[in-house]
Amino acid sequence: MDKRVIARLKDVRVVLVSAILLGLFSTLLLIVQAQMMAGIVSGSFIGHESIHTLEPLMWVLLGTLLLRGTISFSSRIVVGHLSHRLKTSLRGQLLGHLVALGPMYFKKEQSGEVVQTAFDGIEQLDTYVSDYVPQLALAVITPLAIFAFIVSKDLITAVILCVSTPLVPIFMILIGKSAQSLTDRQWRLMGVLSGHFVDLLKGLPTLRVFQRTKAQVDIIRRMTDEYRRATMKPLRVAFLSAFVLELLTTLSTAMVAVGLGLRLLSGRMSFVDAFVVLLLVPDFFLPIRALGTKYHASMNGISAAHRIFDILDEPILALPLPGRTGEKTGLHEIEFRDVSFTYPGAEQPVLQSISFKIKPSDVVAIVGLSGAGKSTLLDLLLGFLTPTDGHILVDGVNLTDLSGSWWRQEIGYVSQSPYLFSDTVAANISLHRPSADENCVRSAAKRALADDFILDLPQGYDTVIGEGGQSLSGGQAQRIAIARALYKKAQILTLDEPTAHLDVESESALSALFASVDSAQTMIYIAHRLSTARIARRIIVLHEGKIVEEGSHDELMQKDGLYRRMYGAYSGEGLVRSCELHAL
Repeated sequence: MDKRVIARLKDVRVVLVSAILLGLFSTLLLIVQAQMMAGIVSGSFIGHESIHTLEPLMWVLLGTLLLRGTISFSSRIVVGHLSHRLKTSLRGQLLGHLVALGPMYFKKEQSGEVVQTAFDGIEQLDTYVSDYVPQLALAVITPLAIFAFIVSKDLITAVILCVSTPLVPIFMILIGKSAQSLTDRQWRLMGVLSGHFVDLLKGLPTLRVFQRTKAQVDIIRRMTDEYRRATMKPLRVAFLSAFVLELLTTLSTAMVAVGLGLRLLSGRMSFVDAFVVLLLVPDFFLPIRALGTKYHASMNGISAAHRIFDILDEPILALPLPGRTGEKTGLHEIEFRDVSFTYPGAEQPVLQSISFKIKPSDVVAIVGLSGAGKSTLLDLLLGFLTPTDGHILVDGVNLTDLSGSWWRQEIGYVSQSPYLFSDTVAANISLHRPSADENCVRSAAKRALADDFILDLPQGYDTVIGEGGQSLSGGQAQRIAIARALYKKAQILTLDEPTAHLDVESESALSALFASVDSAQTMIYIAHRLSTARIARRIIVLHEGKIVEEGSHDELMQKDGLYRRMYGAYSGEGLVRSCELHAL
């Protein structure tokens, strides 16, 4: 019994208690069944009693058989229901926790491995809950009940069982320890294989261009071969343990049968008692033998459970979904007050003592060299991360005291590589409010300069685009993502380089659109292309996790600082400026 699984999954305890009670009742009926059969055989072949005399015993035997069958059937229904409830609850917990962890968690995990754990892993756990746990209860209750009955009938048989039975669990423990480590390795390899295969499918165009598809096929072949070998090792251990269990129980049963026969021939034991004991001894070992086979089948479930609990134990860095809503409606004032952030396990902070204010309807650009902390700052603002030190205040209220779901209602977001779903163009734009009419969708698309190319698609706004926007160009996908953010009409619009995939003409048009944002919206965006930074009313310059400059484009260009050198390199003012930038 895995203590961690039992401690974390309360429904497993219900399964265990139900199996114990039903198993005890079934064992008592098994003993009654053996008594009836022994009485019928003894009366018919030794006592030469008539069928009419034995009829009551036969009816009792039939009723016992029917009742045991009903209990067995009911047990499977009860255990199956509890197992289904457990899987539903656990999958809900896992998916809910993954949502609470936010997108930052998936930056360090392979999506294929997480999907495998969330779905196939929980199905594997079902074997442990619905098969192994009930069988474990039966392997304890049934032998104990039968042993107590046998003690009252034949002490010699009881002694034989006392000597031989402990060898079974001892052997299972010794074999189980090595088998569990092999199964854990098998599960890890399966996760690695799943994750690598998903990555390969996503990167197939790149592999084709660089002519690395054959090399990847060879890698997949080696990984699958390694997984095959890892799968066969636990199976060999399972077959070996099953053979040894069968040998031990068969030898023990044979010893009991020989002893009973000798005592029966010598007249030291009645036929009825000897026959009852002989009937019950195989049933004494049966649940233990079944446990040995189900134990190896359940080890995948244990390995999957450990991975599931590792995910559930992962600390949540994002804002919690529950919490109170903001006290102010409309535009918000945002303040970063001495905010620092360090990723778990990292030694150096990404951001150090960041302090600035964003007033309602402000337009703020965040610029800096690669690795300066721009994306982390935006992730903190979005609530995907919470500060290690310092506070982010919204209208004077600490962001960590507010509901993450409410705060994200107030924010529109366009990432540098936006994700589009395999659905219609209209559905992708109206993701926030799917019930809105077509006029609202088209209005947002026109503002994002997407209406013209959308109308040229085969079914216009009803055209189904592939997963991730496969049928669109990068610029088209970017404009649909911008339309989605504009459609939301959030109080705060955040963008991570919104013009990254656009041509010069579209970039200029969108830059003009952003520059014309009225007082009904606050805009905060990361500008990798410094041409888009010029439209901002205020520019924040980050360097090595610190704010080194702040002001408008004209103000910063008058200083001989980092922004001016960056802009000079961007606009091609000369090789000297580029070298200065590279030296940073």
